[in-house]
Amino acid sequence: MRKVLYFIGVLVFPFAVLGLSVRLAFTETAVELIQQTLPPERFGMSDEKRLELAKLGLRAVLSEEGMRAFKEAKLAGRRAFREKEVKHMEDVARFLRLFFPAVYALLILWLGLAVYLKSPRFLVLSGITGVGFLAALALLVFANYERAFELFHLWVFDPYSWRFKDEDTLLRVYPMEFWFKATLLVAALSFLISLLTLLIGILWEKRRRPKGVF
Repeated sequence: MRKVLYFIGVLVFPFAVLGLSVRLAFTETAVELIQQTLPPERFGMSDEKRLELAKLGLRAVLSEEGMRAFKEAKLAGRRAFREKEVKHMEDVARFLRLFFPAVYALLILWLGLAVYLKSPRFLVLSGITGVGFLAALALLVFANYERAFELFHLWVFDPYSWRFKDEDTLLRVYPMEFWFKATLLVAALSFLISLLTLLIGILWEKRRRPKGVF
């Protein structure tokens, strides 16, 4: 029975960590950090306005109140986002309403197994699996990021709902460089959490080992 629980927990871990890292990236702090690294907006939008709209977009996909404010946003005296842009953000919000609860469920499952098993080996195996899985995934994604970005959107959303013109506000606020750096942030957080889990497991195992045993 313990072997089955080990297998389930180790299998769940990379997905739980990846999902947690995505959730951490969907915060205003992360949006601010990424926006600060972007070059000036090519159509002349100020950095302050772009950051304001970027945060508004984040709130839109996380709450109904945020979505209402997003729909009413103004830019240069007119509506900032056209209907197609609003529709895509509503699609993103619906996806996240399913995705984040699933992530929380996986995290609770893994933590529950960690508490039940009380095994440093479980942490070590989880950490190793996380690092290996995420390294392989990162190689696939960053080998051709634009293609990976396209495949993800084709899989999750309507194929015609997420393609926009260069002058559309959504692309001006969230250019491809924004998403590339956001993905880098998610990858970095995932690796750090996996490595930390591995390190905790190793240190725990050393503390449990009788003195004089190598």
